[in-house]
Amino acid sequence: MSTAAHLRTARIRLTLAYGAVMAVVLVVMALLIVAVDLRLREAEAAGSLLEAAQRAAADVTIDPNGDLDMTVFLADETVRGGYPQAWVMAVDSEAPDGIRIVGRPYEDWLGAPPVVDVAVGVIDEDATWMWDFTVGDDPDDERLIVARGVRIGPADDEPVGAVVAAAEADEWLAPHQQLRTMVFLIAGGLVLASAVAGYFLAGRALRPAGDALTQQEQLIADAAHELRTPMAQIRAAAEGGIAGDEDPADALDRVARVATTAGTFVDDLLVLARMDAGQERPAMEPLRLDLLVEAEADSYDVSVETVETVVDGDPRLLRRAVHNLIANAVAHGGDGDGSDVTVTVYPNRVVVADRGPGIDPAVAEAVFERFRTGPGSSGHGLGLAIVQWIAHAHGGRVSLEAREGGGTTAQIILPASS
Repeated sequence: MSTAAHLRTARIRLTLAYGAVMAVVLVVMALLIVAVDLRLREAEAAGSLLEAAQRAAADVTIDPNGDLDMTVFLADETVRGGYPQAWVMAVDSEAPDGIRIVGRPYEDWLGAPPVVDVAVGVIDEDATWMWDFTVGDDPDDERLIVARGVRIGPADDEPVGAVVAAAEADEWLAPHQQLRTMVFLIAGGLVLASAVAGYFLAGRALRPAGDALTQQEQLIADAAHELRTPMAQIRAAAEGGIAGDEDPADALDRVARVATTAGTFVDDLLVLARMDAGQERPAMEPLRLDLLVEAEADSYDVSVETVETVVDGDPRLLRRAVHNLIANAVAHGGDGDGSDVTVTVYPNRVVVADRGPGIDPAVAEAVFERFRTGPGSSGHGLGLAIVQWIAHAHGGRVSLEAREGGGTTAQIILPASS
């Protein structure tokens, strides 16, 4: 499977995982909101019913004979015409269920709900909870009724009656149904939006990995291509020496030279791989840049001019950068022996100049790309890419410019020491 296919699969899986997590979170939140709202509305309904029952019970008194005196209740238009509606029941051993209705609302809007059952529960069991039941013969006209009652009678004696208040549950639950629908619609929309957002976020998160994998594939392909030539040269030299077509000493010398070039290439390739993986980081310390450059240039026949310069840097990495610039100038500048190459250290910069064929300003930046080599170059196109990475890692920059009078000037410019 190609890298692109792997990334698409990973992106889809991440999107599904993100969407599933968000769906669980949102559904749990929606259920919690709906449950809390239902509890609050049920508590509001129970409170309203209790208030209506207590208001009606305040109109009922007990006469000296122990019977209910309904005079005030029957005359109270506010209570009898109010909502929730209220019924008054008296204890009567001769009535069915031992309960007799002695007071009703002016109009029975609820269709005479089974308030007697509620009154029995209140009188016999001191039921203080809210009851609910369905009324209506036609399923299309069924209504959910909620009711609650209070006892009538001395607190320390048997009750003589009860008041039951009832109302349609939709009075409180209809807004709850609307809220529940709205909450789940919003939750569904948020799940969909989170899935879309997750898809784009996954793509954005995987883009660096995709770029790295693509770069890695390109690096491997370029490495295989670059190594094919030296391997062929080594094989040809070995076969020529074995067959006697070439002096064995010359063949071995050629093999050694090609192997050295290939080894340098592999070493540079490993350095770049460590850089890409974030394993190659500068260990910053104050150092004498002029002494470092003099030590590195000592291996070449080049002119060196320095002034005392202190910078913060990694001596190992800076030494490699200076080495690459000098080696590049010696290989491509002038006679190839370094006699036309000058290395100068100014405050916070290293300048390497040669008298080679020069560089076209239009391609000055392109030479820092990996595996980019100029006409007639025998290098592998990684040296300057490493130099640029080292300069950037130190907070500096590197540049190549055409030199006045012919040749090329390369500069590494570093920040001033802290």
